[in-house]
Amino acid sequence: MKDKILKKRNALVGLIAASIVVTPIALNRCGKGLDTDKTISSPKASVSTSPTVTPAPSASSALPFSPNQISGLVAWYRAEYFGTQGMDYGQTITLAWNNAVDSSLGALTPVSTPVYYTSAGPNSTPAVHFDAAIDKFVAQAASGLSTTVTGFTSFVIAKSQLAGTGIYWMNSNFPANITCATYDSMFLGGATTFTQAGLCRGASYAVPTINLDSNFHIFRTTWDSTSTNLTLDISGLGAQSTTSVGSSINLSGDFMLGYDGSNYMNGYISEVLIWTRLLSQSEIDLINTYFRNKYGL
Repeated sequence: MKDKILKKRNALVGLIAASIVVTPIALNRCGKGLDTDKTISSPKASVSTSPTVTPAPSASSALPFSPNQISGLVAWYRAEYFGTQGMDYGQTITLAWNNAVDSSLGALTPVSTPVYYTSAGPNSTPAVHFDAAIDKFVAQAASGLSTTVTGFTSFVIAKSQLAGTGIYWMNSNFPANITCATYDSMFLGGATTFTQAGLCRGASYAVPTINLDSNFHIFRTTWDSTSTNLTLDISGLGAQSTTSVGSSINLSGDFMLGYDGSNYMNGYISEVLIWTRLLSQSEIDLINTYFRNKYGL
């Protein structure tokens, strides 16, 4: 009797087990069951109905300032040019110094043995060395400068070794030296421990003078025919101004770099910029910022 009851119970358990359908349970990452009867879809990206706005460019994304953005630039000579031509540290320069702006002033031909240095300039930038022994660069009959210049601005990055500071000279012809009675000329230079900016027209001669040290400086010269003021400014050493003469000067002749008509340069020149007009103060500020960023001056 007992065996019959056990057989019936086992048979009933088997029927119940056979009728049960086991549904797989998916587990989420936390081990909890997910309802597999429901469709699980990935979340959709929200779509904005607002118009697309392109952010304004930041100051750092703007193109860097270049001196040739200021009109009237007729000369731009940079020492790094020689590095782009494959020259190395301490090499004597035998190729012409290219003018970086499109001007008929053109390239400057080397005379004697100016030397290129890759890191002798301020902030370890390139520079050209002049040894006061007739080293210079020359552009003869430079028609890139108007015969009726009524304004003038120049910047030079230079360092004097205090035995001659002949930086540049431009004139209406090619005299052996400065002869104001015959030729118009503009020069920046001097000897021993000083630098002068000079303007000759006819027999008149104006020369502001500043004493020098042996560091790199920004040498700036400005002149205009309205005020007739000729001003020399050397960064860190002050400024001097004198009243010059004439409503215009003729600078269509020769241009020399490393020589002022009387004295040769003994030192380094890294960069030269010349405009045939008087720059505004805001334009001068732009150039000073350009030099500060490049040379730390």
